Amino acid sequence: MVFFINFINKIVKYLRISILLVFLFGFLLLAGEIFLVVTNSNRSDFYPNGEQQDMSSGLYSAYVNQVNSEYRNIKSKCALMVDFDLDKDPDLYYGWEDSYYFINKGGVFTSPESENISITGAYGLVAGDIDNNGYPDILKWRYNITDIHEILLNRGGHYFDTYSYFEADEFENMHSNGLLDYDLDGDLDIVTISAWNNPQFHLLENIGLDENGIPQFELKYEFGTNDTSSSRCLAIIDYDNDGDQDVFIVRKWSQNWLMRNETITGFDGNIQYNENLSEPFVNIAMEVNLTDSDVSDYGSQGYGAAWGDYDNDEDFDLYLVNWGVNRLFINNNGLFENIASNEDLEGDSLGNGISWGDFDNDGNNDIWTTNMRNADDLFSITSEGWSNEFSAQFLSSGQDVITSDYDMDGWLDIFVPGLNMGSDGTPVGPKFVSLLYNNQTKHEYDGSKNWLKIILEGSNSYGEQNYPTNKANKSAIGARVKVSAGGNLFSREIIAGKGHGSMDDLILHFGLGNVNNIDQIEIIWPSFNEDLTGLKTSIYQNYPVDTLLTFVEDFGLVGYKGDCNLDGDLNILDITLYINIVLNQIDVDDYTFWHMNLDYNEYLNIIDIVRLVTKILTM
Repeated sequence: MVFFINFINKIVKYLRISILLVFLFGFLLLAGEIFLVVTNSNRSDFYPNGEQQDMSSGLYSAYVNQVNSEYRNIKSKCALMVDFDLDKDPDLYYGWEDSYYFINKGGVFTSPESENISITGAYGLVAGDIDNNGYPDILKWRYNITDIHEILLNRGGHYFDTYSYFEADEFENMHSNGLLDYDLDGDLDIVTISAWNNPQFHLLENIGLDENGIPQFELKYEFGTNDTSSSRCLAIIDYDNDGDQDVFIVRKWSQNWLMRNETITGFDGNIQYNENLSEPFVNIAMEVNLTDSDVSDYGSQGYGAAWGDYDNDEDFDLYLVNWGVNRLFINNNGLFENIASNEDLEGDSLGNGISWGDFDNDGNNDIWTTNMRNADDLFSITSEGWSNEFSAQFLSSGQDVITSDYDMDGWLDIFVPGLNMGSDGTPVGPKFVSLLYNNQTKHEYDGSKNWLKIILEGSNSYGEQNYPTNKANKSAIGARVKVSAGGNLFSREIIAGKGHGSMDDLILHFGLGNVNNIDQIEIIWPSFNEDLTGLKTSIYQNYPVDTLLTFVEDFGLVGYKGDCNLDGDLNILDITLYINIVLNQIDVDDYTFWHMNLDYNEYLNIIDIVRLVTKILTM
């Protein structure tokens, strides 16, 4: 009897252990899930059998239905989610036949009372502070070949002046653009590609502001090959970690290009700055195995690409979206190897757009791709490898995918610009156009994962003669940030050009897993030390997690623009203090001056006060 009781006790003990293990395993699986909800589809209003949808975003309904006239207002081929008013949450601009602008107020998008921004159609969009006035501008190329291409200069207060930067016949068949400071002189230049003809890669150098304060560009360099391929889009990154950004060109029916920037040569403090090069870019795709010409009998089938440090080894890897078989090219010290087949990441449909992002904040970058006639794919890293178990099931003709934390809760959200899905070869089911996905993972599954968000601002502003300095452009495009936490190192870079004519947020996002403290933040600015011996680097140590930090090249950590009393908030107290300082001509230190100088000029005046009042009223 005693033996029998002991035997039963052992069985109970093992059962308890097994149940506990099952519970723990189930928890681990649950913790790895990603849960997103669409916030602009009221399908149930038009289709009673449809599930109830969240309409909290304030955007138009995306459900394609003849009764729903709103869906035409959210058709889009391209989009930006960027903080245009410097209140640290991203606003939204998107377009196709027409363009629309929405101000973000606490995670809800509202249209401005007056249309102070161009609403003409758009084929693609990128953003960056082109005139270095402190506010990010918009570069917009038009969907109609007979139209001019626009630069929208941000004057603050949600007001944009519109100018032509190209006439339609200057770069015929323009298909994509990107912004970068190719020569690290402190202003943003343009790279543009043409879908047809030769050459197809063009570099336009920013040569300063004219007498009206409008940026001027001149053609610096062009590249092409005598083949029949079409250049579709581009993806910018400093792939070789030498300090200047390079450009990957996604092409169809031949070979892809990797245009290596020759402005900086050398590494690790032993660098050489090469000025006024006749060939500032060199195509090295063949040398590093990025042509992808063997993907089909016709050569490359590329439609989108983006860079991300998927293995956290401080260099950036490339995910390439093809119409057919996708690629993941891992970066091994500047040489690339396709591992998509091994990682089950090839995809199975007509891929179009792509974005990297740590959607579950576990410390690993995930991949979202849009598909033309099927639901999108969300590839996330689990303990057993890559999985697309949590992919969105909504059917839209997604042109690209934009990542940004629009509700400021520390978890990346998704905007998918979309057009009408064609009827041929599409799955049966409700159809949608542009969709905004809110990340609910923290609330639904796992609140233990931590995060960090970083905003960077370069020091550069034009002097009296419009000559740039050796400081970084205001948007800090090209800056590399390395975050050390819990024995891990995470790398991000500010870029303005990827995918199918769009870009991700200028605010950098880091998922940190269960790490509870930041050991070190290293910022490598796209600028030089005063003696021009190397790139400028800033080191900051010991910061909390789950926070948004803003660093300015000259001052380090700062708060909100307009926070005159430096209390971390914007309110009537700041306005009162500002008026007192201006009226009584009270001197302030450089750090306080940065917070009060809303128009980024040399003086504190009534213009700053008006902008501060406008900013507080529109928050």
